[in-house]
Order: sequence, then C-alpha cells, then structure tokens
Amino acid sequence: MTAELSFFTVILQILAGVLLAAGVLYAIKGYSQKIRITLTTAALLVAVLVYVLLALFSGNPVFVAVEIIGLLLFLFLIGLGYRYTLWFVAMGWILHVLWDVGLYPAQTAPYVPQWYAWLCVGFDVAMAFYMGTLLVRYQHK
Repeated sequence: MTAELSFFTVILQILAGVLLAAGVLYAIKGYSQKIRITLTTAALLVAVLVYVLLALFSGNPVFVAVEIIGLLLFLFLIGLGYRYTLWFVAMGWILHVLWDVGLYPAQTAPYVPQWYAWLCVGFDVAMAFYMGTLLVRYQHK
C-alpha cells in the first residue's frame, strides 16, 4: 500500500497533466479543425491503452479484464461519436476522469504508478474542455 499524497502534491500532479495536454494541443494547433478532432479522439484511445498496457505488465488477469472492459467502453463511445455526434468522444474524456479517479486512488489498481492517475485527470479534463470548444466552434461554421 502506498502512502497518502498531500493535497498540494495531488494539485501539482493534476496541473502537470494540464500542462502536458497544453503541450499536445499546442503541437497540433496548426492542423485543420477536422484533423485536430481526429487527433484528440486518437489521444483518448492512447490514454485508455496506457492503462491496458500497465495491467498487462502487472500479470494479473483480473486487472487485465477490468482494463479490457474499459477499452471496450471507450471504443464504444468513440464509435458513437463518429456515427452520431462527436460529443460522445468529449463525454469519453470526462468519463476517463472517472476511470482515473475510480480505479487507482481507491487502491484497486496497484499496477498504476501513484502519480499517473492524477496527472491523467488533469490531462483528461483539459482534453475534454478543448474538444468541447472545438465542437462548439465546428458547429457554428
């Protein structure tokens, strides 16, 4: 069992995630809106796959099964996003925050580094906000 993180440490880790997202978003800012939406969607898939890989490295079949279920859930949301509305993908980013907070801080996913889940929270919130703003702009053009 790992030691409890201080509130300040958690905030710093979340801010690091926001800064990481800002760097990613800065790197794709020169692309068309359609490509930025596609890359933001692909980033959601990568965020989910990181957890799957961490579970695979744990060697615990229960953890792997949980993460595969998560992968299927997020693939479903991405599929709905491309079939109906990309707001499902933005919702996927928000739901990924719940995945981050629901699994690791509850000590049910010991295969995830302690710092990673909170960093991912900041990244996910920033990506959800960005995708939402892109979609609002995209609908008004």
